[in-house]
Amino acid sequence: MLKPHFLKKIMWLLPNFLTFFRFISGFIIIFLIKPWDFIVFFLAAISDFFDGFLARQLKVDSPFGAAFDPIADKVFYGVLCVFLNMSGRIPTTPILLVLIRDVMIVIGGIFLKKRSDFVIHPTMISKLNTTCIFLGIGGVFLSIPDVILNMIWMSIIILTLLSSIQYGKIFFNYLNKF
Repeated sequence: MLKPHFLKKIMWLLPNFLTFFRFISGFIIIFLIKPWDFIVFFLAAISDFFDGFLARQLKVDSPFGAAFDPIADKVFYGVLCVFLNMSGRIPTTPILLVLIRDVMIVIGGIFLKKRSDFVIHPTMISKLNTTCIFLGIGGVFLSIPDVILNMIWMSIIILTLLSSIQYGKIFFNYLNKF
């Protein structure tokens, strides 16, 4: 019979394993052929929901998981977006805006973390933006019509600009407290 502390360790590892899987999946996918590229992409994309959900349900959420999850997202879709852009399958503007915003969030987060225990949490606009990025990448893998992909890229541009403004307000509002 499994001991309770062993079960707790397994329960802690499961959400973090899903996050780590998403982190490395972008690098793996660029070497896969159809349909495996989409299958691994899909599994990694849905792991974004399940890692946090499982951590909360199993009551094993941790500072490590909270910090590593958004990094895994950014690396996962960042690697895929750069690869797909370089191969001419994704337009440059939405990807460039997303990458600049993500770098600014990371720099701002590190700056705030050094000054205090303040942690920037994902906003609803940012979560919707990530979902659209996943839809866009998945759409490329599935070869959906360009007219639909173009609507997704425009949505990403708008949501990236809105979330950039939102994160900027959060950052500067926090700085104004000092």
